[in-house]
Amino acid sequence: MKARTGGLTTANQNAQDCVSYLQLRDAAMAEVNDCINRIRELAVRAANEATLTADDRQKMQAEAGSLVNQINQINTTVKFNGMRVFGPGFSEVPGGLVALVHPGQVYISVDLASMAIAGVVEINGCWFDGTDDFPDFNLLSPDGTEAFGYLYATYGAPGVTAYLGGGGTVSAPAITSATSVNYSGWAGYAGSGGWDEESFTITDPAPGQWTIIIDNERAGAPLNYGVFFNEPPVEPEEKDRGQIGADNDENTQVVRLGMFEVSSFALGVSASFTSTALAQASINSLDNALDSLNNRRADTGTMINRIEHIINDNMAEVINVEASRSRIEDTDMAREIVDYTKSQLLNQTGIDTTRIANMSGQTALDLVGMTLQSVGSKVG
Repeated sequence: MKARTGGLTTANQNAQDCVSYLQLRDAAMAEVNDCINRIRELAVRAANEATLTADDRQKMQAEAGSLVNQINQINTTVKFNGMRVFGPGFSEVPGGLVALVHPGQVYISVDLASMAIAGVVEINGCWFDGTDDFPDFNLLSPDGTEAFGYLYATYGAPGVTAYLGGGGTVSAPAITSATSVNYSGWAGYAGSGGWDEESFTITDPAPGQWTIIIDNERAGAPLNYGVFFNEPPVEPEEKDRGQIGADNDENTQVVRLGMFEVSSFALGVSASFTSTALAQASINSLDNALDSLNNRRADTGTMINRIEHIINDNMAEVINVEASRSRIEDTDMAREIVDYTKSQLLNQTGIDTTRIANMSGQTALDLVGMTLQSVGSKVG
């Protein structure tokens, strides 16, 4: 019983830590939510083609870019006891109704210039449940005039020059947004996780918000994707195990806190306002990002409530087990006092009897006589 209550008490300490961890995560997501809402306001404003100049949209783009950077900083730096509360994860691109004609897309904004190492940025995208040529990663320059990858090269877009439909390298002076852009095409690399992969290597990317367009070409089926900057694709190691029970049972004594990211590219945040069309696309991407974030927050709140119920259940069990152990081990004070008093009375009586027995005959008779005389006088 002592081992049980000790284990439950320690499990509750773990559970309280898990609650604090989740509350910190929720507070961070609230800040991300505020950033996305502000970017959405800017996107709506930038979509007003009739009254805004390109310079106006550029200023809005600059503010949106700083907010995107803030989202990424929150995703990277928020920690509980030195442990990141947002870990590597994969996001979902919805499927559509018709294959190969943009059935599902996610737009992501990222400042590639700030991520360059010695002037070079490598972007690796992988689909853990993709097959053949269904995954499709594409790039759009900060000013929205140059696109790289299969999507734009095949389907085109007004006012956008597209390159690298089948993979390869394009360099300046053909392009103005970078010294060179290399696209792997459909690499179809089967890594240790069995994923399909595409990659871009950009040398001297132009400053500003580049747009990564993730195109799910599979009709009706959502796909999970991951984006990795300057590192190879890996399956995320989810260190999210919370031991909240006293037993060794993964099904009933453990809660999985879940690992995911709230970076701009994990949520699919787009903040490209160089044209009205891109501003309108950003509104859609931001709505999707808010939906995804709100779902994460709802799941977090549900988990907090669940763990708090577990804490209450553990405490109730501790109280009852301790009470049972007390009945076995602890002294019944009322009974002990009665037994002690009884023992004292018997002991005292034995002493008095012994004294009388040791008296001489005449002394005993005198004592009895004195006692009778005393009783008689009281009765009289």
